[in-house]
This record gives sequence, C-alpha cells and structure tokens, in this order.
Amino acid sequence: MYITHSDIVKAVVAYFNKPKFAEFFVETEHPIQMGSSSRRADIVLRDARGNFIAIAECKSSGGSDYGRSQLKSYLSASDTRFGLLAMSPSSDEWVFCERRGGNRFVEIQQDVFEAGVLTGTPEKSQPQSAEEPKPESIRIWRYVAAVLGMGLLIAIVLLMMQSAKPELPPVHFLDDVILIPAGEFQMGGSDSSAEIDELPVHTVHVDAFYIDKYEVTNTQYKKFIDANPQWQKGSILSEYHNDKYLKFWQGNNYPPGRENHPVVYVSWYAAMAYAKWMGKRLPTEAEWEKAARGGLVSAKYSWGDDIDPTMANYGGEFGDAKPVGSYPPNNYGLYDMTGNVMEWCLDAYDEGFYNHSPPRNPIAGRKLSDTVNNFLTVSNPRVVRSGCWYNVPMHVRVADRYATSPDDASKGRGFRCAGSATGLPK
Repeated sequence: MYITHSDIVKAVVAYFNKPKFAEFFVETEHPIQMGSSSRRADIVLRDARGNFIAIAECKSSGGSDYGRSQLKSYLSASDTRFGLLAMSPSSDEWVFCERRGGNRFVEIQQDVFEAGVLTGTPEKSQPQSAEEPKPESIRIWRYVAAVLGMGLLIAIVLLMMQSAKPELPPVHFLDDVILIPAGEFQMGGSDSSAEIDELPVHTVHVDAFYIDKYEVTNTQYKKFIDANPQWQKGSILSEYHNDKYLKFWQGNNYPPGRENHPVVYVSWYAAMAYAKWMGKRLPTEAEWEKAARGGLVSAKYSWGDDIDPTMANYGGEFGDAKPVGSYPPNNYGLYDMTGNVMEWCLDAYDEGFYNHSPPRNPIAGRKLSDTVNNFLTVSNPRVVRSGCWYNVPMHVRVADRYATSPDDASKGRGFRCAGSATGLPK
C-alpha cells in the first residue's frame, strides 16, 4: 500500500486518539539537528504547546536496517515519541515505531497499522463516523490495543532485564525524571588529572532522589518567566544576576530555533527560583556526581575513562551548546552529564570539603532545607559541575568542580532540577 503524507497525519491523529486536526501543527521539511549535522524530516507534527509529537520520513533508500536506524536517530535527536519512515517515496515497505524513553523503541506490526489506523485511503470506502462505528472497526481497534499492550509488556520486561544487571542498581524511568536509588558511591577524582578540591576520594551514601533526564531548555524556562514576571530579563533585581542574564533573549523570547537548547546565561538564584516553581530544587553536589557516574566506579567521564567526541559536546568543536539529548545517555538514562553546559548545584563551594564531608547526604554550607527555603539570602560561591561545550577534556571529567558566584550568568552555564524521593533530608 502506498502511504502518503496525508495518510501519515491521519495515522498519528488516530493513534493518539485526537479527534480534531486543529490540535496539531503540521510542518513539512522541518530541520532536525542530529549530532553535528542538520537534516530535514518530511513531516513534523507539534502539539499546541510546540512540543514534537511525531516525525514522518518518506525518502530513505538505504534498506530496512538503515531506515530503522535513521528513524530512531530522528526520534532521539528531537525527543519525539512517534515516528514512521517509508523506504522510498513510492515504497510500501516502511517501519512504524514508538519511542518509550531514552533509546528504547517499540515497533508496531505493519498489518496492524494498516488495518486499524490507516483508514480512508483511496482504495477503501469512506470511514464510518465516530458516532456509528462498525462492529468490524471495533474488533480492529481491540486488536490494535492488544498488540500495543503486548508491546508495552515487552518493553517493561526488557527494562526489568536491563536493570537486573548485577553491576548496576535498579533505575526507574518516569516521564521526564529518573529516580536514582539510594546507596553508596565513591566520590572524588582518582585519576592523574584530579585536582586538590577533588581529593580525597571518599565513600558517600545518598538517599534516593529524582533528577531531570535533560538540562532545562529555553522552552521550559520561558514558561517560568511568563508565569513569574519578576524573573524576566527586564525585571529581575540586579543583586540576583550580572548584566548578562538571558543575554541573547529578545525580551521574553529566546532566539529562534533554540527551543530545545539548554537555557544559558542563568544565575544560581534564577535556577533555584525555577526549580522551586517546578516543585523541585537543584541537586546537591553529591547527588549530581552519583547521577553523572551512572553506577560506574572511578570513571573519568559519564561513560568511561576515554574521552569520546561522539559521547559529549566539549572542546569548542561546534562553537556552542547543542540541543539537549544530542548524545547517548549514561547508564542511568541521563543526558549531557558530561559537557554541553555547566550545571549549577545546590552546595556552597568549599575547596577542602572532602576532608570533612559527612558520610551520608553531604552538602556544603547551610542545611539543604535552609538553602532551599532561603536561597535569596545566599551570597557565597556555589558549585557548578560537568564542564561545557568549550572546556578541554580535563574540565569535563565527572569529578571536576568549579566555584562560581551565585549571581553569575554565563554562556556556558545552565542547570537541571532534582528532588528528594522522601522529602527534604534534615
């Protein structure tokens, strides 16, 4: 069966059970950033908030294996859930799949898709109205639901098998955050590049906590300042930023085409205000390092000991931060824990803190609850981690630490949010 662009749009509407076309914005030849290159998807569907819903690509000619890889790359690069790709513009061979978080995909069988979703094609009769479904249609949809349910079951089983690996503790994947399990890890730098503030390596127990999969994006931050005018570029009090706050924004709007880039030129105060508005907070330094290591012990980077330009944005090669999720996640399913942008942490910076760090839920400076509830009274330097797109390999190591004034907003600094799984530690 020849699948047209119109068919694909109808399929997405039916698959997501959306009754009105007006709920979607259809764009053709839409640019998608994939690694160091930009490609164009034939069709992109967005919801009313501008988020990606689906991608359809109809011009692959590299065979089914290549097509699957290409489609999944599109979905990962744009953080999109649904995708369909035909092997060529006139081919009846295609792949239809759903992204279930990270790099996990569930493919839907072709005959199920054609029978239950693609209706109203030229060679078929007009579909029945939603008010008067045929019994046959009901049976088809039940079959589709059963197959989708089986796909979900398979995905859950695979996830359980993956999390059962003995070298890593179990991780629970949620919508936009990941629950990091409670436990001990080795904190600090043990390699030859380790600096004095990374020593000594010490054992730390951290209670279970949630942390965002991705760095906070321009789109997300705009929603915050739209709802909180006091944190807008022209309104924020001078003591809570330097003169570079949201430097490249035009008023309350981020630069065009950068909706999925991490927000930068944001001070610690502004990051804390956003996190509190979201019902979260910034991660402690110990939480951040445990999450970044992803269960690996003594590794230099979030994937291992060897620097790898295919795993992170560093060294100034691209001259800028890249859209969140442009590189593979670590073993906990977290993206960009090495490079891209530096990330604010909750702690005060203390160069010698590791010499007297508490063994359980350490935080430098005030208690966690005091810092969260009274963050606007903070004045001492705060910790930033991960390095950024212009840093050399030494400074994107997992253990590397920086001290920065809380009012500093710079081109290489962003953040992600976290939250205690069982309330704020005392």
